[in-house]
Amino acid sequence: MNEVTRIPWGKVFSNFVWIMGASIILSTFSYYEFLAHVQKAKRIEVFKRNSFKKPFLLGLILVTAGVCASIHQPWLAAISGVVAFLLIIWLIKIVKIQSLRNRKTKIENIET
Repeated sequence: MNEVTRIPWGKVFSNFVWIMGASIILSTFSYYEFLAHVQKAKRIEVFKRNSFKKPFLLGLILVTAGVCASIHQPWLAAISGVVAFLLIIWLIKIVKIQSLRNRKTKIENIET
């Protein structure tokens, strides 16, 4: 039981977070690459969609947050934290814009 208490659970969790973010990024790229192939669309057109940007940004947020918690140099951790914060703002902005567009579409459908 004594060996279990020596496991640095904070480091384990922070590494889990950034690895999870990297896996989200890779799976997002893989899925949208497949989607571009199936739809015979250009990759850049598929990667500009908000449906791509949301999981990609979530993955980036997890990577930067996990790296922020893993790094021992305060200035690198601060930079990573600021980048994570800016990515969160960007993700919120995308979600708000999409909800406004959906609301506008619903109103136009009701009026017609």
